[in-house]
Amino acid sequence: MLQTILVPVDGTDHADKAIDIAADLGTKHDAKLIFLYAIPDREVSRDVAQLAALEHVDGPLDFVRYSLVAESIIRAAEEEARSRGATNVESVYADGDPADAILKEAIDRDADMIVMGSRGRSDLHALLRGSVSHKVAEHAPCTCVTVR
Repeated sequence: MLQTILVPVDGTDHADKAIDIAADLGTKHDAKLIFLYAIPDREVSRDVAQLAALEHVDGPLDFVRYSLVAESIIRAAEEEARSRGATNVESVYADGDPADAILKEAIDRDADMIVMGSRGRSDLHALLRGSVSHKVAEHAPCTCVTVR
């Protein structure tokens, strides 16, 4: 039985599809949805900078820009999940490596499932180290569903 579903979000199309699937599962199983946005400890990528510009987010500090973009993405995820019938929705933010943050949150929240996009807002750094979804799937303490 599903009680807790962790859903990492980053504003990508794949993450949006993961939100839809997680919301449907959460509604069907009356499970709690926990949306997570991980704020990496590195410069803002070009994709995030473009998203920040689209959201009219300005700020000299990378962390501030990530935080404001994260808030917008989390808010949209919550609204979409609720529009699909999910009633038990929570959101959290984490700092650091996204894969490590997802794995830690899954353990801390005793998640039964992680539903995440197969591709995120990666950059050369992520390409060289491997994808976040791959690392999470390899080390997750629970069922991990990756969405395309």
